[in-house]
Amino acid sequence: MDPLTAEKIVNAYGKVLEQVSHMSFGAPESLLPYKKEIIKEAIKMSLDIIEPEDQEIGENLRVGYMELARFIPDEEAEITSKDQIFLMSLISLKFGCNFWPVKYFILFKRSGNLCQSSLNSPS
Repeated sequence: MDPLTAEKIVNAYGKVLEQVSHMSFGAPESLLPYKKEIIKEAIKMSLDIIEPEDQEIGENLRVGYMELARFIPDEEAEITSKDQIFLMSLISLKFGCNFWPVKYFILFKRSGNLCQSSLNSPS
């Protein structure tokens, strides 16, 4: 794979990551612009060619590599999506909170304040 192809693949994958950032429990593999192995190869190549001073880019690439684990077979993603909706409904009923993604709930739980925060919950 040449560096320009790797860049194209990584950029396409980055756009998908932005689109699925709200999916806490798993995203369907069918949303990936390329097969996981191809994306992994592109990320590895990109890590090999970035300049040492581009630490932020390197960190983003490493996180993107780990985020590939969130992409699961579509059938499993459908199940986890239903589970997430059920869980958030229970949290909403129990605590009287808005319907927030799990990552917000975890932040609030750690701070000891389940329904209020300086962060606004997404609509």
